Amino acid sequence: MQCRWNADPVQMMHICQSISGWMDDAELMWLFERAQQVPPGGIWVELGSWKGRSLLAAGLGLPDGCQLWGIDHFRGCPGWEPKVGEDPAKECLGNLNRLQLLRPKLRCGIIVGDVTEAAERFANESVASVFIDASHDFDSVTLQIAAWGPKVIPHGWLHGHDYNRREWPDVTSAVVQALVGVESGPAPSGTGTRQTFLSFPAVM
Repeated sequence: MQCRWNADPVQMMHICQSISGWMDDAELMWLFERAQQVPPGGIWVELGSWKGRSLLAAGLGLPDGCQLWGIDHFRGCPGWEPKVGEDPAKECLGNLNRLQLLRPKLRCGIIVGDVTEAAERFANESVASVFIDASHDFDSVTLQIAAWGPKVIPHGWLHGHDYNRREWPDVTSAVVQALVGVESGPAPSGTGTRQTFLSFPAVM
């Protein structure tokens, strides 16, 4: 699906690589290509946007007329706090403004606050895609899935990052418990939501 700026993956990669973050090239491309599958007018929500690296990968792939929302408290988590003088919220907003210049037909926004509480701002079955990459402890991931799962439209996507990775065992445990049958790739659910939790490198 073509966007106004021609959905150029080379340009996407150049832009996103200029933003510090943890998403590698394969992950950025996966987000970019998955966002292209969102229906026109659909909503993409990212939980845990930090400086906007992954948020822009999705935003550069979305069709015109879609909405893009990044949600984060921007305080980091234990061991991953902002450095002295670092302002992730300001950097994320600046990068989102860059995106808006390239993609004027997108509606983009940042919500600063708790990612679970922010789910109350969205109606049930209203979001085409939710990408979960916020706090990685067991309780947080469990709450994020519980809060945002009902927000996804039928046959929409509930995505997540760092599943089945040795350094993030709580993510895997929470996902396995909350989403029966989920794998590192598409898995069916009773509600029709397609659940994908990513462990890279992975063949999708």
